[in-house]
Amino acid sequence: MTPNNFSTIRDLLRYAVTRFNTARLFFGHGSSNALDEAAYLILHTLKLPLDKLDPFLDARLLPDEVNAVLKVIDQRTLERLPAAYITNEAWLGAYRFFVDQRVIVPRSFIAELIPDQFSPWVDDPESVTAILELCTGSGCLPIMLADAFPNAQVDAVDISADALAVAQRNVDEYELQDRVTLIESDLYAKVPTKKYDLIVTNPPYVNAGSMDKLPEEYRREPQIALAGGADGMDLGGKIVKGIKLGDKIITFPFCFYWSFCKSIGAIHKRKINHTKSWIRDHQLQSVSKNDKIRSSIGNIKNFLLTKGSCPVNALPLLDHFSSISYIISLISIYFKIIVINII
Repeated sequence: MTPNNFSTIRDLLRYAVTRFNTARLFFGHGSSNALDEAAYLILHTLKLPLDKLDPFLDARLLPDEVNAVLKVIDQRTLERLPAAYITNEAWLGAYRFFVDQRVIVPRSFIAELIPDQFSPWVDDPESVTAILELCTGSGCLPIMLADAFPNAQVDAVDISADALAVAQRNVDEYELQDRVTLIESDLYAKVPTKKYDLIVTNPPYVNAGSMDKLPEEYRREPQIALAGGADGMDLGGKIVKGIKLGDKIITFPFCFYWSFCKSIGAIHKRKINHTKSWIRDHQLQSVSKNDKIRSSIGNIKNFLLTKGSCPVNALPLLDHFSSISYIISLISIYFKIIVINII
């Protein structure tokens, strides 16, 4: 096709959707379908408001503008680049972040919990003064954490110097240099010796079998940020085992890997017990209403059963899920780690 075949955004939008669907692109980096992705790429390329497509649909375009959009459509279709790498931006809610192929595209479910300050796990956000964020990537989560917890200093850790360079750019753009410290480290290896009120992480969680089957779009991302070892647990296990539990309350939100269907978990430390203890049933209505979590229970149950870690008397609770705490107790047993009682 040549620029002469197109005169309006409507023309290009239709063309882009057809190209994307014909190429069977995978959408998992911000958009869920070809239409939304095409609209975003076109509006961004033409420097138009991202939330206002209709007023411009029939606007006539200059030849250079048409050429620019066609180039982007080709990049997305032929190179299978995620849209965020083409536009060099990714959004988590109202937060915009610079990204390129040195980092994975931000998409953590943890970001959905940060604006509410991890309620109800953190009952006194004002008392949170020290936060550790592991596997920071682009630095999106520590920036959001610093915004949500105004009294906190945030240490953000990543093993990749390239990722930290991207994170530094984002920290600078949000002018948080005095509150967010970036640390190049293999998990806790170079982390300062101090107590943290909150430890947050979304580590690599994709198991080896799934890595071999990833769509092309995910293969454009740094594999070190995705691969979690044979069973996906390599870093998750190390992170949990490395937590040093002191007298101070520690909350540890943890986004588990795909075998748990991206369910969000939390360990809220108030009193330590051993691995055979159960977390008491703690009604977390704000979380249990989340469709993403509710729809994951069957997958969690099946996974735990295949691992031989799910007691038979737990199945009714999994089938009639109203508390995330019980799920975490089962996951903790599989990990063979300390189980924390929520009082």
